[in-house]
Amino acid sequence: MANQKSGLGKVTFYMAIGALVGGAVTLINRDTRNSLKEKSSSTKESVSSYVSTVKEDPQGTKDDLVDRIQRTATATKEAVNQIQSIINDQGKDLAKQMQDVKEESEEIVSTVKETGEELKDVGEKAAEAKEELTNSYEEEEQTAPTTSSIQTPQSNDNRAL
Repeated sequence: MANQKSGLGKVTFYMAIGALVGGAVTLINRDTRNSLKEKSSSTKESVSSYVSTVKEDPQGTKDDLVDRIQRTATATKEAVNQIQSIINDQGKDLAKQMQDVKEESEEIVSTVKETGEELKDVGEKAAEAKEELTNSYEEEEQTAPTTSSIQTPQSNDNRAL
């Protein structure tokens, strides 16, 4: 446990050193220094102005701040209510669309199954037709004379002439 704390302390120390070195290197650039001075001065003036306003009229400043917070809270509540309303409306529409898609998908699956069954029937009919053609062809072969049993006339041999 003590080892973890000392390790964490070392990491924190080195991070702080790194930040300081990085800040020092950044401030070497004149433009960066001038920009930092301007922003610091502007921030100082804004804070001073606000402090002066609070000193002059603390109750008025408090009331103004509370009023702004209440307006912000009201606007936020309205925005949340509008978002909730949109989500509810869109949710209903999405649920209906999903139901429609589900029903259409079921219809498509049913149609595909029916088509598969019909194609199976067509395949069976095609097999029957093939079998019928094969059987009739075999019957024709059995009844028709074979070419080996037919005698062809011998041609005259012209070599002897």
